[in-house]
Amino acid sequence: MPEVLRKDESNQCDQVSHNTVVKEKHITIFYPHHPCYKKSLPVVEIHRNGKAPGYLCRVSDTVSLFVPKWVTSAVAEEGSTVQSSPQVSFENLLKVADYLEDRDTS
Repeated sequence: MPEVLRKDESNQCDQVSHNTVVKEKHITIFYPHHPCYKKSLPVVEIHRNGKAPGYLCRVSDTVSLFVPKWVTSAVAEEGSTVQSSPQVSFENLLKVADYLEDRDTS
């Protein structure tokens, strides 16, 4: 589908593509474990449909990044902590990996 530009109330053009209109100009990443944590990124396109609603953002002139909507909520930052020691042993992680591999091959 070709891109269409639509003017809003402030007489600025918003990109319309795949039935989405970009109204939010920037989003901020609040999830502490995301590589772009606390950064504000310009929005290229909003994805409202599908399993993971989110935003297509411009990271640089040549790189775009899909950002799930949930990482832009301040709630994503609440209660998120980094533990000083693992909560699951390495051996148990290996058991889970073996189980998943067996399940996928059967």
